[in-house]
Amino acid sequence: MSKNHYVTCQVCGKSFSISQVVPARFVRAPIVELIAADHPNWSLDGYICHDELNQYRGTYVQHVLIQEKGELTDFEHDVIASLREHDILTENLGAAI
Repeated sequence: MSKNHYVTCQVCGKSFSISQVVPARFVRAPIVELIAADHPNWSLDGYICHDELNQYRGTYVQHVLIQEKGELTDFEHDVIASLREHDILTENLGAAI
């Protein structure tokens, strides 16, 4: 497959280079369940872009945390938002000490 090969994200419908998507068959089953609920035509033969996959990962983490804890703290909401935005949260622990 060439580097210039483009595919369509099954969720957003936009076209991306193959390096900007994840093959659907590599998406974990619990996340596939969430995607398939919103997109009944989801196929394991297709692709999903990184942004959409991160949105569903964040949704999945939020569901798991709510099931386990009930309510989420502000920090947990920030972590979920970070997942959705594909950011990395870091904290300078040395400064806190």
